Amino acid sequence: MTTTIRNARLYRELSQPFESVEKVNEAVEAFMGELRALREKHKIQDVHIVIAGTCLGADVDEEGKREEFPWMLTAHHGDQLKAESMAAYAFGRAAADRQEFVGKQTSRAIRPAKEPKG
Repeated sequence: MTTTIRNARLYRELSQPFESVEKVNEAVEAFMGELRALREKHKIQDVHIVIAGTCLGADVDEEGKREEFPWMLTAHHGDQLKAESMAAYAFGRAAADRQEFVGKQTSRAIRPAKEPKG
Protein backbone atom coordinates (compact mmCIF):
# COMPACT_ATOMS: atom_id res chain seq x y z
CA MET A 1 0.00 0.00 0.00
CA THR A 2 1.38 3.37 -1.01
CA THR A 3 0.00 6.42 0.73
CA THR A 4 0.63 9.99 -0.32
CA ILE A 5 -0.93 12.63 1.88
CA ARG A 6 -1.42 15.91 0.06
CA ASN A 7 -2.12 19.03 2.09
CA ALA A 8 -0.86 22.16 0.34
CA ARG A 9 -1.47 24.47 3.30
CA LEU A 10 0.42 22.23 5.73
CA TYR A 11 3.23 21.73 3.19
CA ARG A 12 3.66 25.50 2.89
CA GLU A 13 3.84 25.79 6.68
CA LEU A 14 6.38 22.97 6.92
CA SER A 15 8.44 24.53 4.12
CA GLN A 16 9.66 27.31 6.39
CA PRO A 17 13.39 26.73 6.93
CA PHE A 18 14.80 25.86 10.32
CA GLU A 19 16.73 28.73 11.89
CA SER A 20 19.92 26.71 12.37
CA VAL A 21 21.51 23.29 12.06
CA GLU A 22 21.06 22.95 15.82
CA LYS A 23 17.30 23.44 15.40
CA VAL A 24 17.27 20.77 12.69
CA ASN A 25 19.11 18.37 14.99
CA GLU A 26 16.69 19.07 17.85
CA ALA A 27 13.67 18.45 15.61
CA VAL A 28 15.14 15.27 14.12
CA GLU A 29 16.06 13.89 17.56
CA ALA A 30 12.54 14.58 18.87
CA PHE A 31 10.97 13.06 15.74
CA MET A 32 13.12 9.94 15.98
CA GLY A 33 12.32 9.56 19.67
CA GLU A 34 8.60 9.66 18.95
CA LEU A 35 9.04 7.33 15.97
CA ARG A 36 10.84 4.78 18.17
CA ALA A 37 8.00 4.93 20.69
CA LEU A 38 5.35 4.55 17.97
CA ARG A 39 7.21 1.63 16.40
CA GLU A 40 7.27 -0.17 19.73
CA LYS A 41 3.67 0.72 20.61
CA HIS A 42 2.31 -0.56 17.30
CA LYS A 43 4.74 -3.50 17.07
CA ILE A 44 6.19 -2.54 13.68
CA GLN A 45 9.22 -4.73 12.99
CA ASP A 46 11.09 -2.54 10.49
CA VAL A 47 10.80 1.13 9.60
CA HIS A 48 12.88 2.86 6.92
CA ILE A 49 12.38 6.57 6.40
CA VAL A 50 13.79 9.47 4.45
CA ILE A 51 13.20 12.96 5.81
CA ALA A 52 14.12 16.30 4.30
CA GLY A 53 13.75 20.01 4.80
CA THR A 54 15.55 23.31 4.54
CA CYS A 55 17.69 25.27 6.94
CA LEU A 56 19.02 28.79 7.07
CA GLY A 57 22.78 28.96 6.79
CA ALA A 58 25.16 31.30 8.52
CA ASP A 59 26.17 32.95 5.21
CA VAL A 60 24.37 36.03 3.98
CA ASP A 61 23.62 36.67 0.29
CA GLU A 62 24.09 39.96 -1.58
CA GLU A 63 20.66 41.18 -0.40
CA GLY A 64 21.64 40.64 3.23
CA LYS A 65 19.42 37.55 3.63
CA ARG A 66 20.60 34.29 5.09
CA GLU A 67 20.86 31.62 2.43
CA GLU A 68 18.73 28.48 2.61
CA PHE A 69 20.12 25.03 2.04
CA PRO A 70 18.43 21.65 1.80
CA TRP A 71 19.08 18.76 4.14
CA MET A 72 18.07 15.13 3.91
CA LEU A 73 18.68 12.01 5.95
CA THR A 74 17.61 8.41 6.20
CA ALA A 75 17.10 6.18 9.20
CA HIS A 76 16.34 2.52 9.67
CA HIS A 77 14.81 1.01 12.78
CA GLY A 78 14.93 -2.77 12.93
CA ASP A 79 17.01 -5.33 11.05
CA GLN A 80 19.78 -3.32 9.36
CA LEU A 81 20.12 -6.04 6.70
CA LYS A 82 16.65 -5.07 5.44
CA ALA A 83 17.45 -1.37 5.05
CA GLU A 84 18.76 -1.58 1.48
CA SER A 85 15.93 -3.74 0.17
CA MET A 86 13.33 -1.55 1.87
CA ALA A 87 14.88 1.60 0.38
CA ALA A 88 14.97 -0.05 -3.06
CA TYR A 89 11.33 -1.09 -2.72
CA ALA A 90 10.34 2.47 -1.72
CA PHE A 91 12.28 3.91 -4.68
CA GLY A 92 10.51 1.55 -7.07
CA ARG A 93 7.08 2.35 -5.61
CA ALA A 94 7.74 6.09 -5.75
CA ALA A 95 8.87 5.82 -9.39
CA ALA A 96 5.78 3.78 -10.33
CA ASP A 97 3.49 6.22 -8.51
CA ARG A 98 5.12 9.19 -10.26
CA GLN A 99 4.77 7.51 -13.64
CA GLU A 100 1.10 6.77 -12.97
CA PHE A 101 0.49 10.36 -11.82
CA VAL A 102 2.25 11.86 -14.85
CA GLY A 103 0.36 9.48 -17.15
CA LYS A 104 -2.98 10.60 -15.71
CA GLN A 105 -2.04 14.26 -15.99
CA THR A 106 -0.82 13.80 -19.56
CA SER A 107 -3.94 11.92 -20.65
CA ARG A 108 -6.10 14.73 -19.25
CA ALA A 109 -4.07 17.35 -21.09
CA ILE A 110 -4.13 15.61 -24.47
CA ARG A 111 -7.80 14.81 -24.79
CA PRO A 112 -8.95 15.21 -28.34
CA ALA A 113 -11.20 18.20 -28.95
CA LYS A 114 -14.86 17.30 -29.09
CA GLU A 115 -16.59 17.70 -32.40
CA PRO A 116 -19.21 20.45 -32.33
CA LYS A 117 -22.77 19.13 -32.28
CA GLY A 118 -24.98 19.79 -35.20
